[in-house]
Amino acid sequence: MSINTNTKIIDRKAPLKIQVQQGYYAFYKGWLANQYDDSSVQGQEWQRGFDIAYFENIDRLQRS
Repeated sequence: MSINTNTKIIDRKAPLKIQVQQGYYAFYKGWLANQYDDSSVQGQEWQRGFDIAYFENIDRLQRS
């Protein structure tokens, strides 16, 4: 009996753009708590989306 070592490992996590969009949306809703672990990739992507929304808001306010 042989073992197939060429099998692919399938990542079952959602695409990271979803976490970015959730963080972006959370900023505008005033939700400050990251629902993911801060040290996980998902948590970092959520924070990235939140930060994008934050800096876009700062730019918008400075132009007004």
